[in-house]
Amino acid sequence: MKGARRWRAALLAMALAAGGAGCDSTPHVTSPDAPAEGRYHLRTVDHKLVPVVMQSDPAGRVELISGELYVRADRFTQNLYFSESVPAGSPATMRQSLTQGRISVNGEKVRFEVDGGGSFEGTLADLWIEYAIQGNTGPIEFIFAKE
Repeated sequence: MKGARRWRAALLAMALAAGGAGCDSTPHVTSPDAPAEGRYHLRTVDHKLVPVVMQSDPAGRVELISGELYVRADRFTQNLYFSESVPAGSPATMRQSLTQGRISVNGEKVRFEVDGGGSFEGTLADLWIEYAIQGNTGPIEFIFAKE
């Protein structure tokens, strides 16, 4: 079971950034015409096209199959879909990781404040949102492309 706990911890690190949520004075996305609003699909993780193997060793295998990011007003919802085989060689099971919270945008800077605690920052461009969070072996970069 120790290996399964390590895998779950790794998945949590991939889905959320550690750290406390805090208040900031950045303007929030508030209008339907705001540039960040819309639906985004996960395209790459650490410069690799999705699906991507996040971890694979004798204890098991985790593959990030797909992801979506929805932005509406000052809220975001992120869904990541994983295929998980723990321990290695066992049948794969699908798992969804849901993260929700507040989003604020100030120019190209985006701040995600996760409901229940934690926050992370990223970059907004016309057709994509990019952010990096700390994983077990260093930062993990996610790029979502706007529909």
